[in-house]
Amino acid sequence: MSVKSGYTDKIDNINTQATLLRQIGRDSEAKKRVAASVKEAMTETATPKDIVSALVDRVLVFPNNRLEIHWKFEDFTK
Repeated sequence: MSVKSGYTDKIDNINTQATLLRQIGRDSEAKKRVAASVKEAMTETATPKDIVSALVDRVLVFPNNRLEIHWKFEDFTK
């Protein structure tokens, strides 16, 4: 039973590490997509409107002059 418990713990640890590695891979791919979109938006001929359209989903303006920017990319500012 103790041997089985030891192997179960090792399996759980490996599964946890595999999950973390998959998440890192997804994060890396997401960052590559964001970088490609930013690079595409930042051409020499891009206007500010082009850049905003490529990167910003919406901007909310509140009565107290507070702005809330919703990016098209969840991890754009991280």
